[in-house]
Amino acid sequence: MKPWVVGLSLLLASVCAATSALAEQITVTANGGSSALGVSGMTISSNVGSTSYAGLYNWTVTSPGDVAGTTFSGLSSFNTFCIQMGQGFSGGSKNTFDVNSINNADPIGGNDAGYIDPTAAGQVQLLADQYFGLVNAGTKTVGGNSYTAPEIAAAFQLSLWEIEYDGGSGQNSGAPVIPGIPESFPRAGGNYFSTGNLKASGGGTQGTAAITLATYFLNNFTVGNAGLDSNYSSLALTNSCKQDQFWGIPNGSIPHIEVPLPAAAPAGLTLLIGLGVFRKVRAKFRG
Repeated sequence: MKPWVVGLSLLLASVCAATSALAEQITVTANGGSSALGVSGMTISSNVGSTSYAGLYNWTVTSPGDVAGTTFSGLSSFNTFCIQMGQGFSGGSKNTFDVNSINNADPIGGNDAGYIDPTAAGQVQLLADQYFGLVNAGTKTVGGNSYTAPEIAAAFQLSLWEIEYDGGSGQNSGAPVIPGIPESFPRAGGNYFSTGNLKASGGGTQGTAAITLATYFLNNFTVGNAGLDSNYSSLALTNSCKQDQFWGIPNGSIPHIEVPLPAAAPAGLTLLIGLGVFRKVRAKFRG
């Protein structure tokens, strides 16, 4: 095979990867698919995809060497939520992600079609500040009702998706990633999951409870609730060809995470530079 063909193949492969050299990377394996903690059997759809599960995903650091020398040294496993309904990831095999700020997440998918609306990113952070501490913490009473751990996990996931696909200010960097109805919270009537881009129903009594709790979250997270503040930072695990993940980190547990440019910019720049090199190399072998 001609060297320029090999070079182009490697170049194109590099675009479909965790792309930002400015952020730290983490290599992890997904455990148990969608059975970590949540509610299955739901009917959930958005303007970019659909699913029947709302809840946590659990990850194991593939080997200690994968985080040695990083701010994640000693980390063995952790939980995340789906950001990107239109993408998937490789269960049971290695997945490498960049660790970014939440505003670098891509809710749409398709090789980084765009980035989350900055207002929506702020809303996600506020949601985490208020309610992420309830996740994976057993049965809790919220708003006068008792909810199980799977129902709480599903409710947080539904709230996250609602903010992504229907929230924000309608302004974003790159392509229009939230093309629906920009909204503030709370919404009059609270019918978040029957109108707009994101819709959810089903899942039996657990699904109904999750929707009820998610509605409570969305009605209350902007006004604050000091009794539930959890002080978590919202991070995103990003990869242009895999499902981006929301990762809630307790404040102070990670000393420093650089905030890089959106991943598509370095990737696009790499592609343009690479194509220039490709043309030169091909011209050389033609000559």
